[in-house]
Amino acid sequence: MSDLSAHPITRVFNEYCRRCPKALFDDDGCLIGTSVGTIYNPTIVLGGAQGMWMAVTARIDSFVKLESGEGLVLGEHVHVASFCHIGIGGGLTILEDGTSTASGSKLISGSNVPGLDVPCSAVAPGNKIAKSFVWMKRNAVTFANAVVLPGVTIGENAVVAAGAVVRCDVPAFEVWGGVPARKIGEVT
Repeated sequence: MSDLSAHPITRVFNEYCRRCPKALFDDDGCLIGTSVGTIYNPTIVLGGAQGMWMAVTARIDSFVKLESGEGLVLGEHVHVASFCHIGIGGGLTILEDGTSTASGSKLISGSNVPGLDVPCSAVAPGNKIAKSFVWMKRNAVTFANAVVLPGVTIGENAVVAAGAVVRCDVPAFEVWGGVPARKIGEVT
């Protein structure tokens, strides 16, 4: 993982870790118990190096896959709709208070790195993985089937349109859509 120690996301991550309950995982990294928000089954939660923090008011719908990787935070009143995949790639993922991901959204915090004579399969020995982060700030939303790539911050009250592929930061109060995503409006 790239060094995020000086990045503002590290401060935010530490603040959420202090105020949200931590989910409990078994030795295989599977969720076994928690005093956190509502998780509807079947949902797959995979533990990681740092773990998952989830506010008691957060809601995870059925058929969601959560990967905690370097850390996963779900703040107050966060809603993750069915068929979302959050934390793909094992980096750090933060969904601040009031954020929402509509059905089918994917937040990718890391990726396999292709190279000459380097396997790109996640299960192949010798593969390389570049871990980063995805940071959705307060009240941001991704609509159906949006994809957010590693290293992206979605600003406060920003909107990512359905089907968009976001590869750079989305400023606060802007609406982005398309492939690749670009500004298409403003939140008023």
